Amino acid sequence: MKILICKNCDFEFEGKFCPNCSQSQLANHRLNFKGVVSEFFDTIFNFEKGLGYTFWNLIKQPHFVAQSFIEGKRKRFTSPVKYFVISTIIQALFAYFTISSSIGFPSIEFSFLSAETNQNINYWNQLITFDYPILLGVINTLVWTVLLYILFKKTSYNFTELLVSSLYFYGTIFILINLITIAYKPLTKSFLPIELVSFIGFAYITFAYFGFFRSVHLFWRVIKIIIVFFGLFIFRMLIFPLILDGLFTIN
Repeated sequence: MKILICKNCDFEFEGKFCPNCSQSQLANHRLNFKGVVSEFFDTIFNFEKGLGYTFWNLIKQPHFVAQSFIEGKRKRFTSPVKYFVISTIIQALFAYFTISSSIGFPSIEFSFLSAETNQNINYWNQLITFDYPILLGVINTLVWTVLLYILFKKTSYNFTELLVSSLYFYGTIFILINLITIAYKPLTKSFLPIELVSFIGFAYITFAYFGFFRSVHLFWRVIKIIIVFFGLFIFRMLIFPLILDGLFTIN
């Protein structure tokens, strides 16, 4: 087999990947469009270490994937940042091509607020859902991590480690909901109702964090996960749109 010199670290090697820095031997060839496209699809669909493999393991044993990365085993799965970015892009593209903003985002009326304020809240909920899905996903993930950090502060995890779990688990919800919608819409001629979307998200998050926080007593695990979930719901549906309403004037 031909001896190659890695262009990334100058290490001599044989085979498809440099054992010193893991760069593919394809990088030794001149850059071309076919190679870029091939690398993109390999990253997403490669069942050994690609997005599909990571997603499948996050469905089977989500806590294992997150804890593997936290513990330093970082070559086995797609990194949490890359996984989250790809999943949010998938979510945004799916929403763009399949969901018309004319369908509308389900409105929620808060009885303690005026009719005008409720109308403004619903306006902002519509806008950020359909026009800024990626930004919304990033903000939701950060808020979720803050809530986790506050409620599970006594565990051994720091904020960054909890953020890793959020990126993995939140990204998985994006992909999971889209896959279920693809199967659901042809059968029912409608999109997943918001109640079902919330239930699927809550069920997966509960399953994921049951294993991730297994050192916490079962009762408090359930209570704290419920608090975090509804805390994010209140932020997403009420606090965040109220902040936007206060900062910007609706034309």
